[in-house]
Amino acid sequence: MLKESSASQLVYQLRLPRLLLTLLTGFAVSVSGFLMQKVSQNNLASPSMLGLVDGAVLGLVLAKFLGISSSLLLAVFSIGFSLLSLAVVYGIAALVPGGFLKTRLVLIGIVVGNVIGSLANLFAYQMSFFQEVSLYFVGSVTDATWLDVWLMLGTCLLVVPFLVYLLPQLEGFYLEEEVLKGLGMPVYRLKIIAFLLATCLSAVAVSLVGKLGFVGLIVPNLVGLLKIKGVVSQFMMTSLFGVILLLVADILAKLIRYPYETPISFVISLLGLPFFFWLLKRNGGRHV
Repeated sequence: MLKESSASQLVYQLRLPRLLLTLLTGFAVSVSGFLMQKVSQNNLASPSMLGLVDGAVLGLVLAKFLGISSSLLLAVFSIGFSLLSLAVVYGIAALVPGGFLKTRLVLIGIVVGNVIGSLANLFAYQMSFFQEVSLYFVGSVTDATWLDVWLMLGTCLLVVPFLVYLLPQLEGFYLEEEVLKGLGMPVYRLKIIAFLLATCLSAVAVSLVGKLGFVGLIVPNLVGLLKIKGVVSQFMMTSLFGVILLLVADILAKLIRYPYETPISFVISLLGLPFFFWLLKRNGGRHV
């Protein structure tokens, strides 16, 4: 009887929160990438490629340095610094000739992200509390709690009404931006809403499980290979694929070095890097 009770506690306190947080995070990060790619019409756009993830990590490191431990406040710092990183990327793009060209914008995002990520690493090492914030750099769902689950669930539910408004209006985003404006589409407003939603989803995910690399890049492109018609259908399939990908990555993270656990971000990178180079080769640098 005691063993059964212990097993039930193990499932309820450790296994179930980890499973639910993995599923919710897979949804959040993949949807984030989907929104960014759809409104920017750029197959390489994602939170990790445009510096949002590294900005979130820097915000979390600074928050920890200030002694902040509240999950909600950490999420706020994460969102704020993600938006700041995005502003830096677009600010530099505005100053560089052709900076808003698809591949050039992503290149600027990668450079800015690496600089911000290096600053976060340097700050953590210099202040001698890297161990305390190591989760944010490697990504893990090992220490998932019910509080984490509720925060991630609340964020996902919060964006749902905005998605209901936004998704039907993205049907025409295969057209050129000038054509959309000519049709009376509020392009800038839709882009701002999409990027704000993407930032909130990815930043909260980073505050809870750390960097997850290529999830927001891989999943929308995998769905794109299926040639599914309709933005809502693409969104639903992206959500499903995101959940499955992160679940599989978490299982592999537990199996690769059993009984030790591999950081989930490492598993995702193993999957993401080849896919990233294949995507570049497939498009020949012309359509991304």
